[in-house]
Amino acid sequence: MTLHSIAICAPGRIRTENQDNVYINGAFREDIADNSVFRRGDNAPDRGLYAVADGMGGEKHGELAALIAVKELRSADVSDGCSGLAGYLANRNADICDLMQKNDGARSGSTFAGLSVNGENADIANIGDSRVYLLRGGALSQISEDHTSVRQMVELGAITKEAARSHPDRHKLTQHLGIHPHEMVIEPHTVSMQLKDGDLFLLCSDGLTEMLDDQAIEAILSGAGKLEGRAEALYDTAMQNGGKDNISILLVQAETEKPAPQGAERGTAAPTQRPDRKTERRTDNEALSLSALPGAERDAAAPTQRPDRKTELRTDYATLRLSAFTAKRRTFPYAKVILICVAAALIVLLLFSQRLFTRI
Repeated sequence: MTLHSIAICAPGRIRTENQDNVYINGAFREDIADNSVFRRGDNAPDRGLYAVADGMGGEKHGELAALIAVKELRSADVSDGCSGLAGYLANRNADICDLMQKNDGARSGSTFAGLSVNGENADIANIGDSRVYLLRGGALSQISEDHTSVRQMVELGAITKEAARSHPDRHKLTQHLGIHPHEMVIEPHTVSMQLKDGDLFLLCSDGLTEMLDDQAIEAILSGAGKLEGRAEALYDTAMQNGGKDNISILLVQAETEKPAPQGAERGTAAPTQRPDRKTERRTDNEALSLSALPGAERDAAAPTQRPDRKTELRTDYATLRLSAFTAKRRTFPYAKVILICVAAALIVLLLFSQRLFTRI
């Protein structure tokens, strides 16, 4: 599988600071003081690691917590798939808890949504409300699980999914990075799956999903055009709809490498095949041997080229006419001799009859 990816991480229309971060196969927002729009693209064969982190809004050092959540992915060993991602998140949770202790216990935290691809295997892990979507066959589905109190209400049937989008408690998280072990043991949501050609993943923070519902996201992702264009369309739409929070968008598309076409492509001439070295030597030797022969022998030894059918017919017809003409020329002298002989015989006979008549 070849992995094409594009990331956009921006502060949005309202906020001046960007507490989000993204990781795109080795690149991330290293300078968190730079609040300009972060854009990166990447193409990778077979393997890739991607993530979105949303620093806890309103918490002290939320941008630093998001940086801690993604930066160690450069050296992380996630070869064990989902268990490797879960182990990584446990370590980052401990790091953020250490950060809080250094800051006199002031709370800070981050969400995390990650995707690891190895060949045709994809592993997804998330904690908090940053999401992972999959567009397959034109249909969009959410692979991640929101760790919010509102999602629990929806599952219990207390409210509808539509009502959850505007519920005042929709931002209250039940899990995130930055929870002390004595308070709670975090349990990331994980999914393993087989990739299919054309699969398109969207990793995003709630700054996108608050501004666009799933139907709008599906319509943009299903549209034509390059991956970069669709990422920009998501970002532009979120900004047009208010851009009330930091916006992180990361698209990853998996494509199977197409085999090279055999022979010439349509509309182009087929490439000629160069003979191997042995054939070239043999041809050269035959040419040298032929050139050493005398003229007549060389002409006899030279290979003849068979004419096409029309040329053969024209040649045969001309040969027939020539042979007929030649036959006439050959028969003409014999007929003349016979006529002369007959005439001479008549003359002799006439003279002999005259002499005989005179004697009588």
